[in-house]
Amino acid sequence: MLLVTAFGASSSVASDKAREASHYYTWGADVVVFSFMLWYMASHAPKGAQGAKEGWWQTNRATLLAGVGCVLMMVDPTRHLLLDQGVGVDVLAMYNMDGSMTAVGNFGMFCTILGMVLMLVGMLWFYQVFVAMSRAIWGDTTS
Repeated sequence: MLLVTAFGASSSVASDKAREASHYYTWGADVVVFSFMLWYMASHAPKGAQGAKEGWWQTNRATLLAGVGCVLMMVDPTRHLLLDQGVGVDVLAMYNMDGSMTAVGNFGMFCTILGMVLMLVGMLWFYQVFVAMSRAIWGDTTS
């Protein structure tokens, strides 16, 4: 990637066909990675205490938060796939003719950023990083 940035891409690499293929591979890889991550988090979530009124929602909040983040991060790649198929070319464009971003472009950027934040917070919550940080800063307050 750095070499392409530094030296540019040849016409065979920077073709429409290569761009479309990269969109499909990236979308598929995202689905696989996000699915595995969410499956791992759901299957390793702490179980509620016996007889507790906590449901699945209570013990899997971090997984759900990360899941919402993953769905939001899939909005823009899905837009790319639709554009590659010729669906909504006039509506789904990221940039206006003057180079400014369209409303759809801003929405896709917002979804990606919010999705990354939600996924990161969900993962940090799942791995109890916030608990470890508070214990490191303020000491163990449970006793």
